[in-house]
Amino acid sequence: RMNWHKLSHWPEEQLWRGCVLRLLRSEHPYEQPVDLMLMESFSSPSGFALWVVTGYHAGCILRELPESARCTGNVRAIPCRWLQQNWQTEIYAGCPAGDVCIIANYPPGISIQTPAP
Repeated sequence: RMNWHKLSHWPEEQLWRGCVLRLLRSEHPYEQPVDLMLMESFSSPSGFALWVVTGYHAGCILRELPESARCTGNVRAIPCRWLQQNWQTEIYAGCPAGDVCIIANYPPGISIQTPAP
């Protein structure tokens, strides 16, 4: 069973590669809902990008994250607080941060059509 959390209630301080963000609202050209996955990206200033993983645009990069998104120190993650504070300006203005849900990853053998809260 997938345990979706609202982005504002994510229980960890960091987000790691493989985290899935479900945007409950989106604008054209994306379907509703649309899922994004936090992926490592060697061309991104932060080392991370958000990739679309559902719908027609699956496999496309939505955003390469800026250097300011990377955790300090020797941690390969992004701060959840950074994502919350910069959602509208740095990620996707078509969906308020309050309508974003998150899971740690897609568990094997689970239907991705499981509704988010």
